[in-house]
Order: sequence, then C-alpha cells, then structure tokens
Amino acid sequence: MTGKEMVHNTFQIEKNYTQPPARVCAACALPEKKQKWYADSGQEDEAYEMEFKVGGTEFHRYRCKQGHPIAGMVMENKGCFEDIVPEKRIVMTSTMSLNGKPVTAMLATFEFRSSGTG
Repeated sequence: MTGKEMVHNTFQIEKNYTQPPARVCAACALPEKKQKWYADSGQEDEAYEMEFKVGGTEFHRYRCKQGHPIAGMVMENKGCFEDIVPEKRIVMTSTMSLNGKPVTAMLATFEFRSSGTG
C-alpha cells in the first residue's frame, strides 16, 4: 500500500435471517456454509480453508470469470478470528489482495441478535 492514499471508513450492514441467531452463528463455523458467503456466480474458487477458533485463520482464493469487470484476476482473502462468543458475536481481521497486491484491510464484528422473527 506504499505510495497510495489511505482511506479509512466505517460502515454497517444489517441482514435479517428467518433462522434464530444461534443457528446463523453456528453456520459461520462450518467451512462448507461459510464458503458460500463469498460464493458468486462470477468466480471460480481455487482454494478455501477455515479453522473456526480464536486465533484460527480463514483463506479464500478465487478467480473472476469472463464477463466479470475484473475477469481473470485472482482475489485472495486472508483472515484471523480474533474473538468468538457462541451465539452472540464473531470478530475477525481480514485482508484482501487482487493479483497479489493488497487492496483492503479490515476489522469486522458480526453480531447475532434476534429480530423477533428469526
């Protein structure tokens, strides 16, 4: 990232599921479920690994398909689980690179709360 302007920002995404928070949180611990989070019809997965525990890592490498704005380019996500409170919260750090060049670094907190319907 040397020589590039740094942009710092905070944003919040809210997603409602029809399942209870405990079930949604538990699904995040299953590699076959979590990988689908990143899945998109515009990509071909090359590698995915996850060790869901505090200090555990997550790695995902994929190539964008033809027709995608960045077709042929390889994206990699590397993350580390910093805190896990079952049924409540997952905190992780993550970086993303595009063709081996870093493009983002983040701290993400996933909080699971009941909305009354799920």
